[in-house]
Amino acid sequence: MKKREFTVAILPWLVPLLGSLAIVTYFPKLVLWLPTMVFN
Repeated sequence: MKKREFTVAILPWLVPLLGSLAIVTYFPKLVLWLPTMVFN
């Protein structure tokens, strides 16, 4: 498998993963609301 084929194959997976990581990193309240609701 060539580098270009590999890159094109993983882009549909890589973009949402990096987007999710950015959201979790910069807006942690979006992720932590459920544990807060359960354990409070």
